[in-house]
Amino acid sequence: MTSSKILTRRLFTAMSAIVPGLLLTSTPAKAGTGRIVLHVGSAGFIIGVSGGHGELFFDGKNFPLNAGGVSIGLTIGASGEDLKGVVENINRPEDIQGTYAQLGGEVAVGAGGTALTLSNPNGVVLKMEGFASGFEASLNLGGLTIALM
Repeated sequence: MTSSKILTRRLFTAMSAIVPGLLLTSTPAKAGTGRIVLHVGSAGFIIGVSGGHGELFFDGKNFPLNAGGVSIGLTIGASGEDLKGVVENINRPEDIQGTYAQLGGEVAVGAGGTALTLSNPNGVVLKMEGFASGFEASLNLGGLTIALM
């Protein structure tokens, strides 16, 4: 056999193995959206600690959540937040699990509105707003970890 016939035969063999796989590959499903409700309390002096619970509403079902976190930086006081919002880029309930990092600062005195957008390593985005009460002043690096119960 000539080298061009051998090359043609190898190319044909390789293509016959690849093409069926391409035809059977499914298109990835578009990521969905859901809703979230969180009740989070925090307190701290230099190191802040937060904890709470909530619920994910996704694909016609409710999934209970645990939330907690630690922040390091300048933190003093205690506050509570009742948050609700939209969960974007979620394919399955487990995608909401993970740590949502945040670098920032805030001052909360008394009661008032709050809004935030967070994302986790799974690509899930939380867009939440709600009501905060208490006194807390912070400039820190922190994270909120969410897990299914």
